[in-house]
Amino acid sequence: MRHKEFVMRGAKYLVILAVLFFSSVPPADAARRSIVMRTVTVVVTRVLDGDTIQVTTPEQTALRIRTYGNDAPETEKINRRTGQIYQPGQPYGNESWMALEEKIMGQTVSVDIIDIDKYRRLVGII
Repeated sequence: MRHKEFVMRGAKYLVILAVLFFSSVPPADAARRSIVMRTVTVVVTRVLDGDTIQVTTPEQTALRIRTYGNDAPETEKINRRTGQIYQPGQPYGNESWMALEEKIMGQTVSVDIIDIDKYRRLVGII
């Protein structure tokens, strides 16, 4: 991480702390509102992993969203063309995927977008 980005992130967290300290709003709500880039209402169309979903907006735009604060075990990755496994899964990866799918597949959900990760997925709180 470059020095300027490090300083900017530090300043961002300092602002969040100041808001939490001086605000009359409960701390969890104040922190959440200060880091949310945008809130969208979407339909879950696919669960890719225990911590990643694909959604569709009302404008029919497909988005990939990684859940914030959730690091689920990975499922095995299979090449769709050849059918071969190119990345093995971790223990309980399928169980975490199935649990998330049972909870939100096909549901209309509200997502607070807070970041974009290095794989260009949106990071959000569902």
